Amino acid sequence: MGLLSERLAAVARYVEPGSIVADIGTDHAYLPVYLVTAGICPRIVASEVNQLPYLSALKTVEEHGLSGRISVRQGDGLTILRPGEVNTVVIAGMGGTTIQQILGKSAPALQGVKRLILQPMVGAKTLRQWLLTNGWQIIDEQLVAEDDFLYVIIVAERGQQSIDDELLLEIGPVLWRKKDPLLAKYLQRQIEHLEKVKIELTRGRTHRAVNKQDEISQHIERMRRMLLDVTSMSGHNQPAGRTGSPDLG
Repeated sequence: MGLLSERLAAVARYVEPGSIVADIGTDHAYLPVYLVTAGICPRIVASEVNQLPYLSALKTVEEHGLSGRISVRQGDGLTILRPGEVNTVVIAGMGGTTIQQILGKSAPALQGVKRLILQPMVGAKTLRQWLLTNGWQIIDEQLVAEDDFLYVIIVAERGQQSIDDELLLEIGPVLWRKKDPLLAKYLQRQIEHLEKVKIELTRGRTHRAVNKQDEISQHIERMRRMLLDVTSMSGHNQPAGRTGSPDLG
């Protein structure tokens, strides 16, 4: 997909043909340029809050002769949108809490938006919780490997959904249901991270620390069972490899 990284290429695949998209935190505007030149979107709003990224996006759009179809704006989150201006919002490469805050304070701008395509760098669990309690349902999820890191993409549309299982919110309900090809590797990295957290907690002697250790032990045991289930279906285990900060919300 030309200018797009594996991560952004995966995000692009969730944009429905004919969608009017807002790409919040567009960086160099590579995603909007691709979506327009590929004939997927007739027009796009691309935004950046800071001056230098905004100017970079503006330059990319102008160099491709797309100023008439991609509106590059500088501003905070969705505040640069008029109500009903777009029907799809993409927010990729930010923390889950930041994405949640952007969506939470921009109710008018979300009028007419039917799809959210989100790629949190961390904090996917809290983002999923926010979506479910604010009238959105998770319709798809995908893991993407890039530079030996695993990224989570969450796609949500309007609707009611309830997920009471904390571990599923942590791992990803759709990732688990469809047994994403990278799920075994993702689970292994989660387990490794929790093992390290558990070791750190052994240094604490408070009642709270002990309770937390017990909770983490239960999570690890469930994740191991999930990992066994996934690997038995695939017929082989996927190597864990190097990892960045695992996302535990």
